[in-house]
Amino acid sequence: MVCSSHPGGNVGRFFVLTMYIVLLGFATVVRSQDDGMSGGAPVISGTLASTTGFVPTVFMVFIAEPGTFTPSIIARVAKDGTFRIEPDKSLKAGIHTVCFAAVDHVMATKMIYLTPETRSVRFNVVLRTNRQRGEKIDSVAILTDFTDEAFERVKLMERKSDGTYISVIPLDAGKATYQVIPFTSDVPAANAHSINGTMQSSFEYDLGGDFRSVIKGKGKKITITWDPKDAPVSDNRSLCDLVSAEDVQLDSARLAQKAIIKYIKAGPPLFENDSAAIYQWRQHQVERATAELDRALSLPEGRLRDFAISNACLSHLPIVLVSTNRDVSGPERIVAEVPPASDAWSINEEAIVPIIASATMAPQIWSYLDSVIKYHPLYGPGILYRSLQMCEIEKDEKQNKILYERFMHDYSTTDLAENVKRQFDPNRAIMAGKLLPEFDWLLLDDSTKHLTSRDLRGKYVLINIWATWSPYCVSEIPFIESAREKFLGPNFDVLNISLDADVKDINTFRTIQHPMPWNIVFSQGLWKSEAARILEAAEIPRTILVDPDGRIVAVNDGLRATDLEKTLERYLHNK
Repeated sequence: MVCSSHPGGNVGRFFVLTMYIVLLGFATVVRSQDDGMSGGAPVISGTLASTTGFVPTVFMVFIAEPGTFTPSIIARVAKDGTFRIEPDKSLKAGIHTVCFAAVDHVMATKMIYLTPETRSVRFNVVLRTNRQRGEKIDSVAILTDFTDEAFERVKLMERKSDGTYISVIPLDAGKATYQVIPFTSDVPAANAHSINGTMQSSFEYDLGGDFRSVIKGKGKKITITWDPKDAPVSDNRSLCDLVSAEDVQLDSARLAQKAIIKYIKAGPPLFENDSAAIYQWRQHQVERATAELDRALSLPEGRLRDFAISNACLSHLPIVLVSTNRDVSGPERIVAEVPPASDAWSINEEAIVPIIASATMAPQIWSYLDSVIKYHPLYGPGILYRSLQMCEIEKDEKQNKILYERFMHDYSTTDLAENVKRQFDPNRAIMAGKLLPEFDWLLLDDSTKHLTSRDLRGKYVLINIWATWSPYCVSEIPFIESAREKFLGPNFDVLNISLDADVKDINTFRTIQHPMPWNIVFSQGLWKSEAARILEAAEIPRTILVDPDGRIVAVNDGLRATDLEKTLERYLHNK
């Protein structure tokens, strides 16, 4: 799921796509080309250590399956921390992710770009510990169920006077598998993750970057003790450096891409309607992006050229997404000169965004995007998702319907499918003009009081779906407070629905930051919660304005930041 931002005008177009870029688009594992290696597969090798100064007791290095942290090709490792992967020629050319996982440590990943001319890729990796020096543990949960809903049913361990935590768990055929989840004061509960214990007979990798503890015993139950003192700690940062000469250059290209994304995330400078300054800024961006594309296209075929093209495409993002003049000449040139099968599209998913953003203004580009999906099928869901976002912003309902039907036909089983259905289904329930669906929820501040959709009738109600772990949600709270203070009365009120993992996070937020003195509902289950399902929340903050008849007036549009009061003014004072 993603957090969106303020959707208004060109800046809105920019931010909606950028939030997807920043929070969802950084794919850890990406597509591999159909072509196998020719002329011999590369050797991938290096050394791995811990920020404690020692080699982890148990670690593994592997190339992951596309789109997962599941091992595909596992390295041979030695006790001194050296490792080596010698894949055969069946390894496909393209982008791969190498994963470095170790007991008691946070997994590190690194993308590598392999082509037939790649001969050697070397790494120097230092993993940081799961526990950081000086962290304060509030509580610890134990996890023995590893199904999708497991985190919602964890059991807190009992804290003993010596600082250890204990829990009794069942044995199955003399064995139990478990993880612990330390909750610390400086990390929201939603961001906590499960790690191996300090009491075990062996370990097993959990396919998500951590390890599970496996313990043997006799009888039906066993008492597990987790001792924080037995888990290594450090305060140093992890390292994951490439040391082979050519890959250092490629890594520099990746850093350049990150710098571009950081620049785009920050947004364009504000010129306060100074048309001359806007024109000068835009001209500078166009010259920079054009020069970078010229340099990229002049390079000989190979890995560096692909990365350079990817960077050049990213350079067009500020022009296409935030420019007041929707000039699409840059993306059209890219379409004309970069084949859809180019590996440039497999290096960074965001490189395709300028093309997507231009398609609504230059419809002939849609056929190019179709070809990109054909050659890069694992990128299909992401490309279509971004395209749907763009069509919604530009209110291109016809193309939106075409893209939605294609997505649900080709990618209905992907992780993005539920998001797409909630956001872009032409028949979705949460749309302007439709009645608010029926619901019946308990209020957070009075668990004996029910709140139904019919209780909201008779006044305008702003429904805000949010979570304390989302900075974009938190940034909206002052605007909601201001609007409520201005318009509160018989004709207006606010309903807040929390998708936090733990109700304690809301209470802490209200005590320390904002009291939020209005009706609040806590919907257990995060994105799978009843509220997220009924109100079709695929991103947060999600804001819905309902009129006195219970009919939806607006969804997100005009309900963010300073636009909120303007929208309420239009409805309430013109009533």
